[in-house]
Amino acid sequence: MAGALIKCGDFEGEDKSGSPIGAVLTEAFRRSFGRNPSGRVASWFAGLLGRDRRGIEGAAERAVLSVRYEDCGRIPPDVCAHLLEPLRSYQREVLGRLGVSNDISGILPYMQHSTRAKYGWQDDDGWRAYCLHDLVQACELATRHRRDVEVLW
Repeated sequence: MAGALIKCGDFEGEDKSGSPIGAVLTEAFRRSFGRNPSGRVASWFAGLLGRDRRGIEGAAERAVLSVRYEDCGRIPPDVCAHLLEPLRSYQREVLGRLGVSNDISGILPYMQHSTRAKYGWQDDDGWRAYCLHDLVQACELATRHRRDVEVLW
């Protein structure tokens, strides 16, 4: 099965760890802005009507759409910095539910062998912990070195 890879500069995440990134970023966005990010159609209409979101909220919404729909999705460093604490909080929560530390070997046994879980269409703490393991590291690097996080499909 195919999947997504998380990168930032020289950092390259685990194989397919970015696969549930749409669901993970949606949760971080919700924790940060108190709502779900808009989808492609709603964003397109908002732009057409001149009602697209500005500032960090708009940039974060565009980043979520980018990683969901582009072959090489990008999360800008300012978005990484803004979402870093919600991502860390979500990571602590998921790892706590699993009862494991932030270690790949401890996370792997909890990942369901399901395409729906892998791509975040079904709740699966194993896949989300796997994604967060790499995404948090990548966002820390992006914030520190002012580089985009790339999600390659």
